[in-house]
Amino acid sequence: MIADNAQPVLNVTYRFAGSDEKGLDRALRALQAVAPGDRQAWGNRASATDLLTFLEVALGLSFTLAVKPALTKYFEGLLDTESLKALGAEHRLAVENWLGRLRAELTLLATQAHDLIAGGLKRLWGDKEEALAFVAFLGSAECYIVLNDARMSEALVRDLPCAFKQLLGLVARDGLPDDAHVLQLYFDRSATRWKYLFAPTAHGFGNYIDRYIELDSGRVYHIKSNGEFRRLFDPTPDDQLKFLVNPFRDVMRDVVDSVDSS
Repeated sequence: MIADNAQPVLNVTYRFAGSDEKGLDRALRALQAVAPGDRQAWGNRASATDLLTFLEVALGLSFTLAVKPALTKYFEGLLDTESLKALGAEHRLAVENWLGRLRAELTLLATQAHDLIAGGLKRLWGDKEEALAFVAFLGSAECYIVLNDARMSEALVRDLPCAFKQLLGLVARDGLPDDAHVLQLYFDRSATRWKYLFAPTAHGFGNYIDRYIELDSGRVYHIKSNGEFRRLFDPTPDDQLKFLVNPFRDVMRDVVDSVDSS
């Protein structure tokens, strides 16, 4: 019989600057109340991305060895609804329970984070907000999910578990580009669904987000400039620190060049 492991599906770690722990303590306690996890403070750190976070909620996944093969087939798309029904009752129940727990735990955690942000949880770098993000581990890649974008909505909070399941399926079924190690999940213009996975190339970092993947189809698209990125995804200037590559890098460069030449 497959054990119905009552342990959480999500392995959560809360990461932040050590100097910020006192100021974040109340928020961390509220998050840990719905998703227990260790705290991990960082010191000075360098990053190849423009994304500036003040709090990262790192998400690992746990499952029993007995249910892993069935889950792998599920996410690879080898188990449709009928195939899932054809599994032995114990395997089917284990997969359904795991998926249900994942949905419930993600919903609780995202809702709590959203409520804290609505209640004023933030940190500024200059006059721009830093990001509060989930960080999901996908093999050798890390995927950031920014929760305090200016257009973050309750609909996106509700859609996150579904999108996360889609993301796991995409990685299992199609894999990621070989050079895609730092990713960012993003939403559509209506701010109701998470639909895109930003996956900048080595050239993109330091310039602009030059590649993304559509979650629904798995199709890979390339972008030729920051201007094209802004036309496609309509980022707000106030959120420029919440992207792997600042969508307004070219605008800032032009301003600096203008000042230098004056």
